[in-house]
Amino acid sequence: MPSPVPPQAVFQTERYGEFTYTIPNRTPGSAQTVTLYFQESYWTAAGQRTFNVAINGATVLTAFDIFAAAGGANRAIARTFQTTANASGQVVIQFTRAGGPDNPKICGITVTGGSSQGGPQPSTFTNPVLWEDLSADGFSQVRSQQVFTTPSSIGTLEGARFYKRNGFYYIWLTRPANGQYVLRSTSPSGPYTIQQVLLNMGTPVPGSGVPHQGGMVQTQNGDWYYMAFIDAYPGGRVPVLAPIDWVSDWPVIRTVNGAWGATYPRPNLPLPPRAVKPPTGTDTFTGTALGPEWEWNHNPDNTRWSVGSGLRLQTATVTNDLYQARNTLTHRILGPTSTATIVLNYSGMRDGDRAGLALFRDLSAWVGVRRDAGATRVAFVNNLNMNGSWATVSTGTEVTSAPVSGGRIWLRLAADIRPGTGRQGRFSYSTDGVNYTQLGTYTMGNAWQFFMGYRYGIFN
Repeated sequence: MPSPVPPQAVFQTERYGEFTYTIPNRTPGSAQTVTLYFQESYWTAAGQRTFNVAINGATVLTAFDIFAAAGGANRAIARTFQTTANASGQVVIQFTRAGGPDNPKICGITVTGGSSQGGPQPSTFTNPVLWEDLSADGFSQVRSQQVFTTPSSIGTLEGARFYKRNGFYYIWLTRPANGQYVLRSTSPSGPYTIQQVLLNMGTPVPGSGVPHQGGMVQTQNGDWYYMAFIDAYPGGRVPVLAPIDWVSDWPVIRTVNGAWGATYPRPNLPLPPRAVKPPTGTDTFTGTALGPEWEWNHNPDNTRWSVGSGLRLQTATVTNDLYQARNTLTHRILGPTSTATIVLNYSGMRDGDRAGLALFRDLSAWVGVRRDAGATRVAFVNNLNMNGSWATVSTGTEVTSAPVSGGRIWLRLAADIRPGTGRQGRFSYSTDGVNYTQLGTYTMGNAWQFFMGYRYGIFN
């Protein structure tokens, strides 16, 4: 680690994604020293995060892997480069993906050298919070004012929410993906003071991430709650709720043994004005429309599906790529474990057709019926794969199959979406609806990029 070694807090913050920093106020043509600080806090193996870095258009890091370079996770490393300020007096640092499943990330940057502000000066990076004044109709911005600059010891803050209570104005901010902060002022334009709400707080779901994002809500009875979510892959982002207490006009989460409680008393609220349909049970599609629990993977071709006497799916896209097939109908997988069973009438299938039930996300698998050369088989196909740019890199591999006949089959998928090392999907079929034969299992991915989580998918 080159000297000076930054504070430990630098390595407890990060920015991730594909992004560019433009550092101004350099003397054009002057020598500049750029130091980049990294640590891998998410992945526990090499090859999961690789990225490129360019400084003023020149590539300085190619397929850089923090884990491999540091020799493991949670190890701080730095890389230093010499460059020259461009004709505009800038140092431009660009981070781009390099083919790995995850995005670039950076914990800290220093730039030192000739400055137009009076000699060699280090550059510092701030995360401003802006207050935007809108027009009366809300359709245009009248003016913008910076009301707060995030301390470097905290790092990036995002996802602002604005509140007023007891004469104070509050801005609710997220430090992705492990912290929550709040600003408070007696005026919407500041000045604001900051207080930490949570940082690396214990989670209500074992193996999941820290509660963050979301916002505060007030009930009809005046009680306050914080509605957040946790990253609980492969299931997705799960909403969680905790009571808020106000201490000296600052919001404080009510914890259980210092952590977000796994359970809290039910909020004192009236029952909903109408019964809410549970997302479990049997759907025979006898109505005139799909229920709100169903979601199309693409904008559907409404001429190629119908309900009323069951769900009828006709081929809307001729493709060998499930991700490109329109009219794939999906349903949230409920945790911690749940099972989906469909009854498929395949009597109308023709050569080349595929229809079935998928475990659907960027890494997918399915069980279904395929018809080729006049023969019909039930098959288990795995290793369908999209990359981080949503491009298909594998349309899957058939693992096993069995001949079927009769025109009707039951397909079943049991999914364990608890965070951790299991994450199994079990695929089976039945020709009588009673006795099931397992065809295969599949381990679901748990990377955060496809944060919607796995879904059951019915496709044709």
